[in-house]
Amino acid sequence: MKFKIFLFLSFLYLNCTTKNKTTDSSFTTTNNDSTEIWIQTARNNLSLSKSKRIQLLDKANNSINNYPDNIVKAIALSNLSLSYSQLGDTTSFRKKNKQLITLSNKLGDYKSHGEAHWDLGSFFKNSQPDSAIYHYKEAYNLFLKADLDSTSISYPGRVLYDMAHLKDNNKDYAGAEKDIVKVIKFYTENNITNRLFAAYNLLAVTLNGMGKYDKSLEYHSKAKEYISFSKKRNQYRQTTANLNNLAATNLRKGEYTKAISLYTSLLQTDSLYQKNKKLYAKALSGIAYAKLKNGATNYKELSQEFLNSNAILDSLNKHEDKARNYEYYAELLHQAGNSPLAVRNAKIAKHIAEESFNNDRLLSSLKLLTDLDTINSKQYAQEYYKLNDELQAQERSIQDKFARIEMETDEAIEKNIALAKERKKLIWIG
Repeated sequence: MKFKIFLFLSFLYLNCTTKNKTTDSSFTTTNNDSTEIWIQTARNNLSLSKSKRIQLLDKANNSINNYPDNIVKAIALSNLSLSYSQLGDTTSFRKKNKQLITLSNKLGDYKSHGEAHWDLGSFFKNSQPDSAIYHYKEAYNLFLKADLDSTSISYPGRVLYDMAHLKDNNKDYAGAEKDIVKVIKFYTENNITNRLFAAYNLLAVTLNGMGKYDKSLEYHSKAKEYISFSKKRNQYRQTTANLNNLAATNLRKGEYTKAISLYTSLLQTDSLYQKNKKLYAKALSGIAYAKLKNGATNYKELSQEFLNSNAILDSLNKHEDKARNYEYYAELLHQAGNSPLAVRNAKIAKHIAEESFNNDRLLSSLKLLTDLDTINSKQYAQEYYKLNDELQAQERSIQDKFARIEMETDEAIEKNIALAKERKKLIWIG
């Protein structure tokens, strides 16, 4: 008797699973088209007010709620929740995202389920990086199990890239390097060449953060090889970014002649001032500083380049980016023999860094003041070491969190795989 009951339950399970993966043909193309138009208009029509765009999303939401629970509804919910997030309606985003996770899990739709976690990762990346890592990891593993078509084949690499980028921003350089190497391998194996520039560039940036300048330069050069594979509209931005990264890395390495040459090429790039004023301003101060460190003594001309850079940043309302300029200018003034004015500019750099919560720049300005302000040198040194210790403790803490979350996620996946195998075994026996 028990065996008969088991057979019946096994048949019922298989029957329910099959039904969940079947698209309900009662859904009409007209409804789908209208809903998609409302979502796309809300997302892309910048001439509409934010309230009008959200009204369109609410209209799409009302329509989607009447869909049967199938793959079409999951796709619509994925587009809708992301659109709410992009418009800053966090309440609606979280509500629709939760609905999507429930539905995609019910349907066994790994792609939509992965997209839901990917969106959550992007939602949390600035406020709760540990939560973002969890959702990125979930998305990655779901995408690996999904049936991805030509338009979504890149998803595993892209979400892993986002995870590596988040780790790099939080100075988990070892974790970022490990992930981005996997991204490059995935893109290469799947011939996704249009994304390899970004991947190699992030690897180079991560190695730069670790102080491995030679390796960083090697991968910035490797990234350059893939610019031609990118979309045409991205190639100018990538070319100028690559030149700037090569110049900045050579500057940090102490290869000042190479840095000057690269900054010169960047400044001479067609229409850089018109197309990217901020980068033009950074290149101006970068080349001036490289010349100074290379032994130039034409202080008046170099000073003018720093002032021109600051004027451009002021016109763009990029006050926080001026901290770097004031540091460089302070060094110039000190070298020119004007120590009081040098200290004053170094203090301005420190103040801007504090205002903009730029801890890296704050550390460098404190170190500079320790060297320049002989009267208060001890005070600045104490501030420097205290801040440095605090930041290192924070970095270790977030790295430990990232590692623990990934380990727990992998353990949960292995447990679920084991349970799934056992369930299939029981059904087969039945």
